[in-house]
Amino acid sequence: MDTIKESMARAMASSITPQPPSIPQAKDCMKTGLITFRGDEHVVRVIDRLIKERISGAPVVDEEHRLLGMISEMDCLRALMSGAYDGERLQPQLYVRDLMTTECITVEKQTNIFKMVELFDTHSIRRLPVLEDGIVIGQVSRRDILVHSKHLLE
Repeated sequence: MDTIKESMARAMASSITPQPPSIPQAKDCMKTGLITFRGDEHVVRVIDRLIKERISGAPVVDEEHRLLGMISEMDCLRALMSGAYDGERLQPQLYVRDLMTTECITVEKQTNIFKMVELFDTHSIRRLPVLEDGIVIGQVSRRDILVHSKHLLE
C-alpha cells in the first residue's frame, strides 16, 4: 500500500489528470420555446394558459421578444384577491401590463449554476429569464438546476 506522498507523486507524474465535473451554465439547463405573454393580454387569458400549460409563470415580451417583465400565478392571485376584499369580481379591464413584475433578475447563457442558485436564494424567485442582446432566449427554473447539477454531488 502506497503512502499518501507516493500516491501524490504517482498522480503528478501521470499524464492523465482527472477532470473536475463540468459546471452547468444557463445554456445547458435552460428551457427554450417558452410560452410568453404580451402586456396587452387580459389576465383571464393568462390564468387559463398558466393552468392549461401547468406552468407557474412566464416572461412578458414585446414584438421583438425583448423582456418587459414576468407574470406569475402569484400576480394573478393578487389580482383575484384585490377585488375579493371589496366583494367584487376580477376587473374586466385588467391586463398583464397592470400585474407583471417589471424589475426582473435575468442571466446570460454563460451564467453558472452557482450564481443562479445565489440569485434564487437572495431574491426569492422561481425562474430566471436568459437573455442574449436583450432578447429572451430561454428560462431557467429551480428544478432545471436540480436536474442538471445532481452529478456534482455524486
